[in-house]
Amino acid sequence: MRFFSLCIIAAARTALVSAVAPRKRMLMMVGGDLDDYNREIFELIISNAGGSNSTLCVIATNGEDPCCDPDSSWVFYQQLFTGYGATDVKYINIDVNNSFPRSHTGNAYDPAIIEQIKSCDGFWFGGGDQTRIMKAWYDNNVTGKLNTRTPTPAMTALLERFEEHGGVLAGSSAGTDCHNAKVMVTDGDSYSGLVKDTVAYNYSEGAVDLDDGTVTFDPNGALGTFSYGLLDTHFGERGRQGRMIRLLMDTLHLPNGYPIGFGVDQNTVIIVDKDDPSHAIVRGQAGVTICNASTLIAPDCT
Repeated sequence: MRFFSLCIIAAARTALVSAVAPRKRMLMMVGGDLDDYNREIFELIISNAGGSNSTLCVIATNGEDPCCDPDSSWVFYQQLFTGYGATDVKYINIDVNNSFPRSHTGNAYDPAIIEQIKSCDGFWFGGGDQTRIMKAWYDNNVTGKLNTRTPTPAMTALLERFEEHGGVLAGSSAGTDCHNAKVMVTDGDSYSGLVKDTVAYNYSEGAVDLDDGTVTFDPNGALGTFSYGLLDTHFGERGRQGRMIRLLMDTLHLPNGYPIGFGVDQNTVIIVDKDDPSHAIVRGQAGVTICNASTLIAPDCT
């Protein structure tokens, strides 16, 4: 049978809209491999947080080495943002090694860290593995079922701060993927998406490490801040069109399924004002692919 989707490319070079005034609720989702010299994107993040004197908080939970040696994610991001003019860059010290949501202990329950989160004007989510932030910042207490995830006090504080205070939520690669509101892609390639079914990620059993390209996903979604469609990253560069189309198709029947997907290319950002989400701005090196799976016809791969 036929297998198709409607995909539209939004070219970054055609988006010539000026930065939106701070204190709005801005989402800035980068497709990974953000160039250290991409002044435009870094300065837009700082601007949407409120300017150089605002408090920009780094969440490096997704990283394999989040903090604090010279090669850690935190030090890397701190140097980048201060280099582009941010004067108050702070580290939110929550990762899979110091936060234990199943026992309601660790840094995600620390009142001092929660108060620190309440002082942030913007948040930067680093890359790595998007499942790490879900393990450290949420209690995945009833695995495999929808709508059973419980946010830790730290995550509740972060989401409330953004909703009530405004500012910016920004991330790159896994730091973008973790903002999905419904399903969240966790692994896999396009070829496997064309020839085999997708598999749901199970937190109680650890990572789904099939190591064969199978497309895996979290049926509970993630932080829930990007609610306009499925986000995927490194899109054109890694040929992830097939992966997205298959995941959209396999999850359309779920209560949390999406018909629309946004594939963000590397060194490129899609910017959405949550107070006016009728349009998006694309900036950077490449573009964003928008896939509409509402009229998909399933393939016969036997």
